[in-house]
Amino acid sequence: MELAELLFLKPKSALIGTPKSIARQHKQDELIKILFMGHITFTEAARQLSIPRRTAYRYFQKWKEQEGLEIDREWWQLYSKLYNKNEEKAFEGLTRLKYRMTPDKIEVKETIKIEEKHVSIIADYTTAINRALDQSLQSLRAKQQLDTTESQATTT
Repeated sequence: MELAELLFLKPKSALIGTPKSIARQHKQDELIKILFMGHITFTEAARQLSIPRRTAYRYFQKWKEQEGLEIDREWWQLYSKLYNKNEEKAFEGLTRLKYRMTPDKIEVKETIKIEEKHVSIIADYTTAINRALDQSLQSLRAKQQLDTTESQATTT
């Protein structure tokens, strides 16, 4: 049995509707085939079909609402038949399926070392004030000397 038949995808000849709806159904069927054939993301599948990723999600949702429900119904029928014959085997099958559906969690154990550095700044303003005073005094003395030499020169 072919993958398309297993996924309840309609052959091109069975599609009825407008050319646009037939083309959309064909793209949807192609998307489903691509997704179920291998480990591929919606983005990569959409890129292969030259459709936006958002459209790929919409197509998949539509498929789940229609054909996906039929697959679920058939699966549950098969499961109940197997359960009636052999409960252990049915439980094992469900366990395997559950295991495949569970995402792998990767635990990362990392030790983080935090170094604290305490810095205290003690400002010594006295030297800065003394330097500023010295500069002010020097400039005042220089000004006074200029004033006294100028005043002496004008009086004589």
